[in-house]
Amino acid sequence: MALPYTLLAACYSGYQYIWGEKLNYQTTTLRRFVLTAPVTIETTAGKNRTHYYNFELDYVNKPCRLLENDYRFATDCSYLQQLKKGDTVGLYFPITSLPHFYRINFFTRYNRIVNIHTKQGDLYSFDYRYEAQQQSNKNWLQVAIILFAINILLVVVSVEYQRKKRHRNIT
Repeated sequence: MALPYTLLAACYSGYQYIWGEKLNYQTTTLRRFVLTAPVTIETTAGKNRTHYYNFELDYVNKPCRLLENDYRFATDCSYLQQLKKGDTVGLYFPITSLPHFYRINFFTRYNRIVNIHTKQGDLYSFDYRYEAQQQSNKNWLQVAIILFAINILLVVVSVEYQRKKRHRNIT
């Protein structure tokens, strides 16, 4: 039965709903950089492909990526492809990623960009992103709870069926 998996899914969804990552201006830092190449859209390989914007920055050896999970909250990303070599952009990074910002190691092959500040302003509002994530996590939590309840119901029915079957065999 899938009981352990739905229990894990419910726990994870509940954790994300209550204590999920909250990005805001206090948990991120804004740094200004000069682009050394035009911004490109790239795709990861494999079964579950994701798209991301790749930024090559001056004095930074690691690539910087704006992942699909972050830019899906933006209303308009079209101007990102118009950024060219020599443009200055402000990039928001999580504060926790700063100790490994310039070094490539086994665990951090790229820097995660969570928001972009250009002449047009920020790509999206952190408050809107948080509310949208909370709504998504709430929906998944409800689905996981319903699946967990269905699994419990199936276990109860199965146990009752086995008990009645043994009782018939005895008599």
